[in-house]
Amino acid sequence: MGHVSVVIPLMKHFMSRIRQTRWRSQNKRKIKLDEETKKDLKLHLTFLQKAHVGISMNLLTFRKVNIIYRADACPAGIGGYSSNGRGWRFYIPIHLQFQASLNMLEHLASTIGFWIDIIEGTINPFSCILTMMDSTTSAGWLKKSNFQYSEKEPPELTRMKLDLSREHATRLLENNCVEYSQWFPGDKNDLANSLSRDSHI
Repeated sequence: MGHVSVVIPLMKHFMSRIRQTRWRSQNKRKIKLDEETKKDLKLHLTFLQKAHVGISMNLLTFRKVNIIYRADACPAGIGGYSSNGRGWRFYIPIHLQFQASLNMLEHLASTIGFWIDIIEGTINPFSCILTMMDSTTSAGWLKKSNFQYSEKEPPELTRMKLDLSREHATRLLENNCVEYSQWFPGDKNDLANSLSRDSHI
């Protein structure tokens, strides 16, 4: 799978648990796979089927971006917009605020613009997407999402990150789109900031 991940970079997001399992299995006759590793392996089967059918060179080469998404989050809401003029916002109910980290909300926001365009049928196959946000963490998570369960956060939040990343990768794959992410300064993110915060508008 390492060789295939050169052709399908999305695979690299979900290799860490498989590598760890392989490392733990050395000198053992049998090892039990956890649920997250099983989900990663099922996703890799989808990637491998895609590679078997064939992948367009448009998804493998650097080229001019044709759609840009910008997003932002705050404890009370998330919002964003695209370069084709589509804006969106979602205000988080008071009883759900502060249940997830700001980084998690930023990560969620960074996937929604593309998802909306898929639902509305306004994204073209072989689109080259640039997703921009003022969170370096979220920008990094779009490139590599090897989240691990730990005592630092509740397991349901880690599970949510993993499921969100798998679903986003699947949508990109099924719609033959390639995505790049980029950080930019928060003071340049006026419109997305307003969409996530200004509930009075």
